[in-house]
Amino acid sequence: MAQNGASDRSQAPRRRHAFTALRHRNFRLIWFGQLVSTIGDQMQIVAIAWQIFVLTNSTLRVGLVGFFGLVPFILLSFVGGAVADRIDRKRILVATQSMMMLQSAVLVVATMAGVATPGLIYAVAFVAGATRAFDQPARQALVPNLVPPEDLANAFALNTMFRQMATIVGPGLGGLVVGFLGLAPTYALNCISFLAIIGALLITDPLPRLADQVEHGWAVVLGGLRFVRGEPVVLSLLSLDFLATALGSTRALFPVFARDILDIGPQGLGLLYSAPAVGAVSGSIVLGAFGGEWRKPTIILTATAAYALCTVGFGFSRFLPLSLLCLFGVGLADVIGEVMRATIIQLRTPNALRGRVGALQSMFALGGPQLGQLQSGTLGSVLGPSEAAVLAGSAVLLTAGLFALNPLMRRAPTEVAPAAASG
Repeated sequence: MAQNGASDRSQAPRRRHAFTALRHRNFRLIWFGQLVSTIGDQMQIVAIAWQIFVLTNSTLRVGLVGFFGLVPFILLSFVGGAVADRIDRKRILVATQSMMMLQSAVLVVATMAGVATPGLIYAVAFVAGATRAFDQPARQALVPNLVPPEDLANAFALNTMFRQMATIVGPGLGGLVVGFLGLAPTYALNCISFLAIIGALLITDPLPRLADQVEHGWAVVLGGLRFVRGEPVVLSLLSLDFLATALGSTRALFPVFARDILDIGPQGLGLLYSAPAVGAVSGSIVLGAFGGEWRKPTIILTATAAYALCTVGFGFSRFLPLSLLCLFGVGLADVIGEVMRATIIQLRTPNALRGRVGALQSMFALGGPQLGQLQSGTLGSVLGPSEAAVLAGSAVLLTAGLFALNPLMRRAPTEVAPAAASG
């Protein structure tokens, strides 16, 4: 594979559209593979949430699934980022995806044998978090090697789209499979779905060889942190992402909303998980065509405020269509901020550091929602689910207002950094 995926580009100019990056073969193969695999992941998320809630009748215990996944992820992400800058990123992803398939197989066997306890599920979540610490930096750093810089915003929008498309199909399908067939078949389908991404990775072209690292030991591991400390734009965007998701996540509340507030059961629970994804896919289609023109921190701040207001609306709602509309808005606003953050950060990061900066980005992007699940589950147990959702949205709105006072968020440079262009 040529650098930045340029080998399959035509020399003639092409009209840009929402699916421009899919014209690059390697990106296209991995994109479709990830779509299938992530549908299975989303089915499993619904199954785990329902299984824990049925076993414990506690939103806090549902939130603890995220916490047990977060701890090893935080502890190992710096190491995972350093590995992604030293070892072929495709090989890393084949190994991590195979490991995740094995974890799903454990849930299949344990559920069929009747020994699936909260402790076992938390243990699986812990191992999954450790695996993601190596998977996410490699996955994030891989994208700029699959497409040229001019298609990077489009590629990130499409990556967000596949995740959200999977979140539309996966939870709804997961709720139906759990409701009609049971938990073990749901875990089994996720196990099978990993074959799609593993197969795609095996048939794509080789990646450009990574440059030899001059640094060694902890200097390598902490290289991404040093880079981010010297890039205030990147640091501010990462901090805003982390705070918004840590304060504003309400996913741990969905089971109790489905059972006690909206009275829609496990089948309806899938709708709650799917609604934000419908909004995100809608936003991704627009961003895919025009995202480069919207690459401004002020747009990210506006999207964060909209995310907060929709979260507050969800907390107040007792009417299913209104609840789904609010969650649609949550997904739409979230995807705008996510794609713009990822594009700006990757454009300003050299290729030799993208694995380690990707580790930080993944820590903030995944660590925030995981902590958010814990805090929303805790507040849901203490204050009630509706009150917890309203408080979460209000906290995010206050956070967006505080970041808006920073002049950097109004005049931040978002062009390709010289080091990144040469990397």
